[in-house]
Amino acid sequence: MDDAYWTRFALFHFPYEPEIDTILRTSVGRTSLFCDLGANKGFWTSRAAPLFQKVISVEASAQTFSILKQNAKDLQNVRLHHAAIHNQTGEELTFVNTYLSHASARLLQDGTAGQADQTETVTTLKVDDLVPVGMPALIKMDVEGAEVSAIEGAARTLNDGSVLIYEDHGADHDCAPSAHFLSRPEMRLYSIEDGLKPVKSLDQIRQIKTDTYKGYNFLAAQKNSPLLGAIVEHFANHT
Repeated sequence: MDDAYWTRFALFHFPYEPEIDTILRTSVGRTSLFCDLGANKGFWTSRAAPLFQKVISVEASAQTFSILKQNAKDLQNVRLHHAAIHNQTGEELTFVNTYLSHASARLLQDGTAGQADQTETVTTLKVDDLVPVGMPALIKMDVEGAEVSAIEGAARTLNDGSVLIYEDHGADHDCAPSAHFLSRPEMRLYSIEDGLKPVKSLDQIRQIKTDTYKGYNFLAAQKNSPLLGAIVEHFANHT
């Protein structure tokens, strides 16, 4: 697909998040499944569809999901879900679509809605009910403040060797998702925005997150994950 194809996603710059593109291409042939959780309009879903045997794409906003559905209509190996990723399946969550900024969506419990904002209730899914048992998937998660709950719902999946690309937002001084991983000795954590660099402390995370308006991408997996090992080996051989 040429660059003109990607203009439908209304990105501010291109190439978009090249570090994630590198991880995707490194994982080709090492896993058959890519999960795009918090898929928005489907940029990474569409990018991953030619690379992986199967793609699972999940988006919580009904309006955005309708655009995702249109963008992915010709991708036969993509399975779409209108749902919110959380720690349990089948519950209901209400979140706020911030006026003029879906990227700032948040759970209603995290603050009141503004006058021009819209609230929406959606059913939840947990990662462990999406990824088949024993399959190490490559997972990209961008769930706008619900990361820790979403990670808790991926316990079995991560134990099976899946690799997770997740966002730790610059405005989160507590670095909640990274702190969750760093508290678990069996997990390994990496910064991916400038190569693949091990992260072992929250101080390192805070030094990386210099812009409070930006979401920073990190990678996490169990230390014995073969998929993680292949990714680490690739970066070691290409730097």
